[in-house]
Amino acid sequence: MKKRAFILSVISISLLSGCVSQPLTNAESIPVEESKILAPMSIRQDFLNAVKTVVKRDSGFRGSACDFTVYLDGKPIVKLSPKEKFEMFLKPDIYILGAQPEGNLCALGVGLTEVEANLTNGKAANYRIGYDESSGFQVYKTAF
Repeated sequence: MKKRAFILSVISISLLSGCVSQPLTNAESIPVEESKILAPMSIRQDFLNAVKTVVKRDSGFRGSACDFTVYLDGKPIVKLSPKEKFEMFLKPDIYILGAQPEGNLCALGVGLTEVEANLTNGKAANYRIGYDESSGFQVYKTAF
């Protein structure tokens, strides 16, 4: 009986951990392919005081079949798959960074999620698109 309870607990923990995405560092993330960049000139600006801003997808099972379109101030800029990252250089300012799943099956019950991105001079900013059971898919500011 104890063996059965142990096996059930291991299975339960495995199932629960599969429902949360795992944050990746910038080094662990894969640069997105050029073909998935939707607005190459508008967000890859090279100027004095540009703020390096990285947006990346977590790894994990949940949502792994879907690409997410990333938005900057309501304009689509890139499509990201799990483990991918996109680096852009922006003027210091306040932006709205959003993400939305693509495809009919992936978008069921999931809408656009947004976060304020307050970019300050000389301070790199990292954001991740992740999932957890309590809030679903979200864009998070991250130290990773």
